[in-house]
Amino acid sequence: MNKNITTCGWKRSLSERNSIDGDGNPIPWINYSSIYLLNDFLEKLNRPIDVFEYGAGNSTIWFSRNKNIKTVTSVDLSEKWIKYIQKKEKSKKIKLCKSSVEDFPYTIGGLNKTFDLIFIDGPFKTNRFLCAKESVKYISKDGIIILDNSTNPSCVDIMPMLEGFGFKSFTITGLIGQSENFVSTAFFYKQENIFNI
Repeated sequence: MNKNITTCGWKRSLSERNSIDGDGNPIPWINYSSIYLLNDFLEKLNRPIDVFEYGAGNSTIWFSRNKNIKTVTSVDLSEKWIKYIQKKEKSKKIKLCKSSVEDFPYTIGGLNKTFDLIFIDGPFKTNRFLCAKESVKYISKDGIIILDNSTNPSCVDIMPMLEGFGFKSFTITGLIGQSENFVSTAFFYKQENIFNI
C-alpha cells in the first residue's frame, strides 16, 4: 500500500468525499496508520478468518477483497449503504444485514456463530458500548475487536469494560480520509490472538 500523503489517497478522498486510496479503491474510514497495520496483520494470517462489522461501508468491500478473509458480515441502519455495497461489490464473501437503532447491537447474536475479527464503526446513536459488550459474547477465543473513534466521549467506557473481560489494548491516532482531522482507533486482544500481538 502507498504510504505517503500524496499517494495514499488523502487528497483524492477529500475531493471525491469518499474513503478511497490513491487508485480509487475502497478503504476503511479509519486513520491511515491503522489501515496499514491492519493490512499487514491480515496479510500475515495463517488461516482465513470471519469478520463482523458494526457499520457497513467501504471497509466491507476492502475486507472482502483480502485473500485471508473467509466471510465479512456487516450490519447497517442505512438501506442506501447496503444498496451501494451490493452494487459496488458482488463478492459471495459478503453478507449484509439491515437493522433498526434499537436492534443494532444485538444483530450479531442472531447469526449463531463466532467471529475472529469484530470491527465497531457504526453511527454513535447505535450505542457502541452495547455493541462492544455484545462483541465479547461472539468473538473467537483468539479474536480481535477493533473500535474506531475510540476517544470519542461516547466510547470512553468501552476500554475499561473490555479490559474487565481480559482484553489488552493499544490505540493509534492519525489522519483520516475525507477530513483534516486526526482520529483514534483502538485494537483489543488477548494473550493468544490471530495477529500474534
